[in-house]
Amino acid sequence: MNKLYYDYILPPRKIRLKSKSLNIDTTIEQGNWDSEEINNIKCDIISVDDLFNLAKTGLFTEISYLIDKDMTTYYRPQNCPYQRIQLKGWINILDYIQGGNWTEDNMRWI
Repeated sequence: MNKLYYDYILPPRKIRLKSKSLNIDTTIEQGNWDSEEINNIKCDIISVDDLFNLAKTGLFTEISYLIDKDMTTYYRPQNCPYQRIQLKGWINILDYIQGGNWTEDNMRWI
């Protein structure tokens, strides 16, 4: 599996969860905000880290989120770790290993 690197500051605005065992098939919309507004939000926000923790339960057949224009999300192929492949649209995190945030990844290559 390829490692997924993502923006840890901006949470996904749309999340899709599917589980046959829990009888869930839903899309969650978290809102439309920028990075400054996130600091003022008083409710709980689902982050990409939370989605990876949810994936560890093994109860879901799909845990996807929508990558919008403000988010930096890419993966590095196992066979070529120097290559970065940008992602757009809906991605299912069950297809990836958690690589962490992209700023830490960039620091490794300096």
